Amino acid sequence: MALTFSKPAQDGRASAIDGAEPIPFWIRKHGISDEDYRPGDESQHDILTAYPPTPAQFAYHVREQATNDLGRSIASVINFFDGMLDKDDRDLFARRLLDAEDEQVDLDAVNDIISALIEEWTANPTEPSSPSTSSPSSDGKSSTAKRRSKVSTSST
Repeated sequence: MALTFSKPAQDGRASAIDGAEPIPFWIRKHGISDEDYRPGDESQHDILTAYPPTPAQFAYHVREQATNDLGRSIASVINFFDGMLDKDDRDLFARRLLDAEDEQVDLDAVNDIISALIEEWTANPTEPSSPSTSSPSSDGKSSTAKRRSKVSTSST
């Protein structure tokens, strides 16, 4: 039996992470080629807001990630993510995730986004930092869960 979270913490319930705030994140819109893509152009992104998980959501996700059952682990990731979004963002994200031709949203991207959100909310990196100062490499996927100070169409 899979548990589905129906109400994210934005409804006034306590967050599992003290001081955690909602975080806007973006995913490149489907159909924009690498050649036409401009990272600073918000018209090329779907912008969603992730709300911090409740204690129950967080505990359930952690427990399910510790299982050796791949199906339960994947369901947990999707349910956890689904529980962090409001209805409009959930609907948009589900359409993107279920679109077989949409290469920007897959389970790897969902895992990357959840890891980045948890890292941001807890101020604890999920991976050790690299001693290198080189620019990060890109695997072609364009999504991020970094806090945005303001909406801007200029490149950063």
